[in-house]
Amino acid sequence: MEFIDNPQFGHKRNKLPIFLVPVLMFVVVIVGIIASKIYVDAVLHPVGESDGQSSD
Repeated sequence: MEFIDNPQFGHKRNKLPIFLVPVLMFVVVIVGIIASKIYVDAVLHPVGESDGQSSD
């Protein structure tokens, strides 16, 4: 059985080392968690919000 599109990139040269794959996956997960925490914090606690506005 042959490849239909005959891939060249990543099969012989420019191949990602096997030990880097789990490290890269872990880094992507950690960056996603940090980004979601920053986003949720920005939505729940906006910077321009002041607590004393309702006491006019």
